[in-house]
Amino acid sequence: MTLDPPVEAVYSSPYYRCLQTITPFVELQQQKQANGDVLGSGSPSATTIIRPEHGLCEWFGSAPFEHPGPASPSVLKSLFPAFDESYVSAKHPPKRGETLAQLQARLTATMQSIIDRCDAEDRRAVVLCTHAAVVITLGRILTGCFPETIDTDDFRAFTCGVSVYRRKLINQDGHEPQATRNLTAKEPGPKVVGGWTCEANSDCSFLTGGEERGWKFVGDEEFPDTGSMSNDASEPKL
Repeated sequence: MTLDPPVEAVYSSPYYRCLQTITPFVELQQQKQANGDVLGSGSPSATTIIRPEHGLCEWFGSAPFEHPGPASPSVLKSLFPAFDESYVSAKHPPKRGETLAQLQARLTATMQSIIDRCDAEDRRAVVLCTHAAVVITLGRILTGCFPETIDTDDFRAFTCGVSVYRRKLINQDGHEPQATRNLTAKEPGPKVVGGWTCEANSDCSFLTGGEERGWKFVGDEEFPDTGSMSNDASEPKL
């Protein structure tokens, strides 16, 4: 699989399994750089390091206890030499998890920060390595398309699937797409970035085994007495 324009920066959730997944790609870029191959516009070194963005971390439903977090930067650096210890994350999820609305707000802020940074660095394409719940929610945030129910099968998430999003061109009047301009509008409803189209939806055609271990939202996965389930009489999920 090839992308046009080529990837020019790498962001990943700092959880081990995401860093492990993206490492072969980064090592390939390191090999290309060592051989003098051109990696695209901008600084070639940007694809040979992994920017650990906590805003892309796994989603855990709200709970009265702390969820497991990533290992320390020093430990991750020892395991993944390309790990960039100097990178400062845009957002950090709360230790006791999030409601679905909080997840969406976290990812909206994270994506806006990454987009702004890419624009400032003149990066035309980046790769984000993250988790299933985040993959699905990012699709909704980037396109501005939110289903009536959380478990709608719209944006997919398979193991090592690749989703591709392309930002819409500037309108003839010189303005960005309407959804993008409304990012900071104080209106009710989901917070979105908008202005992007989905060109590949968790594509697995390049994998020998094809689509595997698909995941989707199933209702509100939060613990009773926390978050949006606080008034729900459901049995505990422990």
